[in-house]
Amino acid sequence: MGDAFGPGWTSAPTGAFVEISPGGVLLWTAFPDVTPMDVTIVATGRFSMRLLEAPHTLTFLYRFGDGDWSDTPYSVHRVPEDQRRCPPPPEEGAGWPLRIALIEGRTGIVLAVRDTALTRSFSMALLAAYERQTAVPADDAAHAREVLRTQRKSGSALAQEALTRFETVALAN
Repeated sequence: MGDAFGPGWTSAPTGAFVEISPGGVLLWTAFPDVTPMDVTIVATGRFSMRLLEAPHTLTFLYRFGDGDWSDTPYSVHRVPEDQRRCPPPPEEGAGWPLRIALIEGRTGIVLAVRDTALTRSFSMALLAAYERQTAVPADDAAHAREVLRTQRKSGSALAQEALTRFETVALAN
């Protein structure tokens, strides 16, 4: 913490982004004017995550505490081909590592980092969705339509949709 999120970063794009790599899942969120309360909530507050799957888009829904649901789209086809790798199936009783980072958007400085793990069932569901998406050809127009569909709904409505598919991941304080 206290360092730039990326080499040479002097600011960060506003929004939330997901990266999937052999080391696990990274959710990073950046916005200007981060408050001390934001840092505390990200670092120690309750966290929930859900996943909504469409053929070309995985939508990660997340919230801190009892706050509103936020979402961020992910498409494996928007990741450079040589970087399209996810962790192997987790061992029994374990899940993929999850790192959450909060970044001050105006400076690009990391203000909070939280390391935890997804549940095994969430990790397995994400792995299956990732593999299904990898198996379909890239279709930027279909991805754009799927993203637009999710943007037309509230985060709470999407979370209810996702609830039928994947469980909530609650992190210990």
